[in-house]
Amino acid sequence: MKRFGNIGTVPLFDSHFYIVARKDDPISELETVSYNDIAGRTIMIGGGSPPEMIVVQNRIINTVDVNTINSSNHESSMTNVAAGRGIVLAPGFTNDHNGEFAWIPFDCSESIKCVLAYHKDDARECTRYFTELARNAYKHAGAAAL
Repeated sequence: MKRFGNIGTVPLFDSHFYIVARKDDPISELETVSYNDIAGRTIMIGGGSPPEMIVVQNRIINTVDVNTINSSNHESSMTNVAAGRGIVLAPGFTNDHNGEFAWIPFDCSESIKCVLAYHKDDARECTRYFTELARNAYKHAGAAAL
């Protein structure tokens, strides 16, 4: 949103990173995945990853012995996970909660700040009320852990 002028933002939640694996993958039994836990594994990378995720992907590649598969997008990565070709690092906001995969928190400090953007000049009461509702809904849902 930085490319657009006259935009305001309302913080909603921080989306943390997860390792996504098949449910029958031994890594799915972990409570948290560390860098060492993915050593020797194949991980999908790429696909227009946001900057925060690129930092974590690069740290994985530079510190752990992993194989990589370039993936064009999240959907392709999930297809590769389903096919047993590897695991993927994904932000929590991409979890569709369909129960098909194991989403295990990844042990890193990075997260993606998710915001609601609006035109700063929009002074309508309904816009203010909507942004307040959205912020409270995410706060009430405990979305900070996503």
